[in-house]
Amino acid sequence: MKKIYFLVSLAIIAMSQVAIAAKPGPLTATLLTGTAPTMDGDDTDAAWSGVTAQPINLIFKDEAIGFGVDGSGDLDATFKVVESGKMLYFLIKVDDDIIGQDPDSHWAGDKVEVYFGLPGYDKTKGANGAHARQFALKAQDAVTVMGENGSNNYPPASNALGTNGISRGYVETATGYIMEISIDRAIALESVPAGTIAFDVCIADNDEGAGNAAKRYRKSWFNQGEVNELWGSMDGAGSLVLNVATETSSLKNVKETVSYTFVNNILKVNTSENSQLEVFDVAGKKIMQVINTNVLNVEALTAGIYFANVKSAQGVLIGSIRFIK
Repeated sequence: MKKIYFLVSLAIIAMSQVAIAAKPGPLTATLLTGTAPTMDGDDTDAAWSGVTAQPINLIFKDEAIGFGVDGSGDLDATFKVVESGKMLYFLIKVDDDIIGQDPDSHWAGDKVEVYFGLPGYDKTKGANGAHARQFALKAQDAVTVMGENGSNNYPPASNALGTNGISRGYVETATGYIMEISIDRAIALESVPAGTIAFDVCIADNDEGAGNAAKRYRKSWFNQGEVNELWGSMDGAGSLVLNVATETSSLKNVKETVSYTFVNNILKVNTSENSQLEVFDVAGKKIMQVINTNVLNVEALTAGIYFANVKSAQGVLIGSIRFIK
């Protein structure tokens, strides 16, 4: 009896080791050498050619009943990642037999979630902690009121960053959907340098199981939920290695060194003396400029996200700010 117990114990240990070994090691992003992919849900761009697809196949804890157990392939998925000094690009292909959303719960529904822990992040805190990010992008054509890109992007990725520096393309296929995502490294990722950052990709399915409204079934590239769900704690995330540092740009420096208020279309910069203000759109085009003042009326601007360079009266750059009209 003791021998049987010993053999069973060895088998359990062996299976545990296999499960641990199945986890991927640090992923090195492919460096973009040619034309960047277009965010249109088309996976045939030359930028994706030759890039190894990574499986998203680790079932989140206790959620295996939701999909795939019948061999149907539901929620099989892969992703590719390409980097440049300016952007991170993701191509995510998902097999999903029914694509749908829960209208009453923004967190539930078929979607893609991409997590980052940037330099200085606290892994015991979640995606709403300082220097952490979660971008949650719903599998649907139309955007929703919870976020311009289809879903709520939790703070600090919400508010300005929820619609700032992120774009996507989405196409439904015969077996599921394709999503392409571009993330501006300077705007949305705090000018993340070269090196290793915490990272994971998760896909969610919301339609499996009778009566399971607002019930997610998930697979991830790395995190299986043994430690925590990453939105609550980034402890348990995998890692992504970036080849090159973010290209420098004072316009896209998201570290706001100048405080300001923005009320009723009036932007007021809190400087000790009158300044020069230069306003840019997200494409980097200068659209307004005033001198010898620290107050600017932007009523004429259309709704959107803008940057402002704040300079001294002598034209020396003091800092950059970001505001939403």
